[in-house]
Amino acid sequence: YPADAFDATLFSARLGQAELRDVARERLVTEALLRKQGLDRATVADAEIEERWKAWPKEKLPERVRLSQILVRNEDLAKRIRGELTAKGVDKGQKKFAELAMKHSLGPERAAGGRLGTFARGDGPKVFEAAFAQKIGVVGDVVASDYGYHIFLVEERTPAKDTTLAQVREKIVAELREKKLREGEETWKKAVLAGVSVERDAKAVEKQFAEFLPQ
Repeated sequence: YPADAFDATLFSARLGQAELRDVARERLVTEALLRKQGLDRATVADAEIEERWKAWPKEKLPERVRLSQILVRNEDLAKRIRGELTAKGVDKGQKKFAELAMKHSLGPERAAGGRLGTFARGDGPKVFEAAFAQKIGVVGDVVASDYGYHIFLVEERTPAKDTTLAQVREKIVAELREKKLREGEETWKKAVLAGVSVERDAKAVEKQFAEFLPQ
């Protein structure tokens, strides 16, 4: 902390340096106690996770598409490219599309054969929404935007679906573990520090748990 920033922090919290030291000391002692008891690594049972999942806000995962594009400045060129891609007897797969993307496209994905990657509905530029109306493996119509003229190819589609427990399990575990940590903190603060002067007796607790405190 720079001196002026430190003083400003103390002023905003209405704390003097001595009071701030007491607060910091109590926090360190409490954390040491929690570590001693292993509460900072509190385990969460499957039953607890299942119970929290029942009340967990359910989210809808949006529809996603894996997409390639050819982007050009000129509409006539875009129509000629699309005509070449849709001509009878032409391979309608990614191979021909990639060849023409590397030859004509202006986008940075040109080097990858026009592959843009996977996008959720609502992600990316607004023009990408046109791709969600296309069938898989079928070259779309020419779409105009502020960037130029786009030709899209949808390679894969994942329908919208509800989130699963597996997808949010880590979030639930983190929330429950934090809750247990806070509950454990309050329990140990009451058991060890309740009715004790921090200035007089926290030092004795610090000594007992010195190995856990930063030097």
